[in-house]
Amino acid sequence: MYIAILNWKNGENDPFTLFSNCLKTNFERAGRPAVVVNLVENTLQTIRTLAPSLSFVFTWQGLGLNLGQTETNKTRIWDELKIPLIINHGDHPCHMMAHHRGDSDYVQHIYAAPSFALFANKHITRKNAASFLQSPSLFSNEINGNFAGNHFVFPKNLDDTQQTLTVWREAEQKVLGHFLLAAFETIQYELTLRNQRDHHQVIDEMLLPDIVEHLKIELNTDSEYLIQLHIHALLDKVYRNILSEHVVTELHDVPIKIYGRGWDRFKAKNNPKHEYLDFDKVGDNAFQFSSHFGVLDASPIYDNLHDRTLRAIGNQSSFLSGSGWDFENMLGNGFGNLFFNTQSGNLLANAERVMTAPLQHREQCIAFSNAYRQRYSAYGYIKEIERMSESLRRH
Repeated sequence: MYIAILNWKNGENDPFTLFSNCLKTNFERAGRPAVVVNLVENTLQTIRTLAPSLSFVFTWQGLGLNLGQTETNKTRIWDELKIPLIINHGDHPCHMMAHHRGDSDYVQHIYAAPSFALFANKHITRKNAASFLQSPSLFSNEINGNFAGNHFVFPKNLDDTQQTLTVWREAEQKVLGHFLLAAFETIQYELTLRNQRDHHQVIDEMLLPDIVEHLKIELNTDSEYLIQLHIHALLDKVYRNILSEHVVTELHDVPIKIYGRGWDRFKAKNNPKHEYLDFDKVGDNAFQFSSHFGVLDASPIYDNLHDRTLRAIGNQSSFLSGSGWDFENMLGNGFGNLFFNTQSGNLLANAERVMTAPLQHREQCIAFSNAYRQRYSAYGYIKEIERMSESLRRH
């Protein structure tokens, strides 16, 4: 029996192809044959052909969830053929809501952060409760210990916060604009308190009934649900963009190679310590994990161990993770120096420590990596999603 992995090649920087191929390798290491199926025009027919030999199908971010639906027939292929579909989400469920729907008996959504699953279960009606499953490091050692260059690497596409704030200040929808500006300030303030809070919870607390009523009028809708999703989607990336700009600002005098779009305002400062480069396909950038100082990783939410860190784990390379991930409960003590926050001087002190003793820092990262891979192994992850698929088949 095969496992099909749905893949989409046209995402920004094509992240899914690398993830799909790595997952296929790990399935096969666990004794389960797998096939990567690219989402193209004939994907539906491919699934129908493979169906008799499929144990289940795995996909990323909800890609392919609605395969088989038409304007006249709303039945998805998973319900028609009774094939379990396991969906791994690395993004918050306020985005692309159609990819997070929970109205099928044969679909299981799993999220990379507890706060993501909490939001999904709170805001989206579903037949099968969404689950949090700590992501393993599926990545192999792509650099083979070939380290070079005394610099940090910061791979991050940016949505400039100053441009975002300008749009909101000039918005014709004044109630919405005022709320977004106030929420931005609150999220920014919360970030100074060590990245320890879900910024979507902050948004919910601010979105009081009287504000919602005014937004209904301004946005011409009676749906509080749609207003909530719209607000959360507009504000979701604020957290990570604030954190990312803090990285570049606080490390003004630290050598960094910054990969990605959106850094024009910072590039114009002509800081000789900072080099701005294009971000190629994810599958072609293993070299970003080979510097002596390692990768700087800005997590999208406080309780998430982001994929940049997971890839550093796979490469046994150095990293500093901008996350409030609860490593003490999730893994154990002794790793506090691997995580940074936006408190003044915190990141700079960590960076200076790394630059002073890069080999010692890498040894600590390797200790973390070894402990992580033992606790959250790819094999354990595969066995858990197999259990989920078997549960779906009982419907």
